[in-house]
Amino acid sequence: LRKIALLVLERLLEANTQIVMRMEPSRRVADEILAARDLILTRCLVIVATGEYILRGNRNKNESNNNNNNSSSSSSNTNEIHPHEPIQCSITIHMVRSIVSHRPGLITMLIKQEIPDKAVDWLVEHIPECLSDAQELTTCLSGRNPLTAAERLATADAALRIAISHGYRDEGRAQPL
Repeated sequence: LRKIALLVLERLLEANTQIVMRMEPSRRVADEILAARDLILTRCLVIVATGEYILRGNRNKNESNNNNNNSSSSSSNTNEIHPHEPIQCSITIHMVRSIVSHRPGLITMLIKQEIPDKAVDWLVEHIPECLSDAQELTTCLSGRNPLTAAERLATADAALRIAISHGYRDEGRAQPL
């Protein structure tokens, strides 16, 4: 079911791209709209693929009733956190790779949004195209920019992981990282 949904999503994205390009009079504005869409979609796909999303509440009523009978406070059960396992899905990987290869700077924006460490690990492991953002990451780390020290450290950490994992593919591009 997940694979079917992703294939349908891929076709909808293609249709949406065509609609935005036709309807928006400015090419620059259309590109910005599509880049924002791709950033949100990629972030969601990566978070789901790593299992880093959280659902709160009871899994099912039977489990809830058993827990309520055994505990003095029922409010603690309604705020249970249910962790999720990472998803191994070749279509998700393909879709993220495709988006990243068509959107320079997307990896840099994801990293600047402080995605979880597991998500950065997943990107480094599954998306070799993340090395194509080496120049943007270097620019982000050097010079004046509004990043806090913690954001700079997280960005430098991700850049270093990318350089170590994929630097052998293009040493010239990975050198500044």
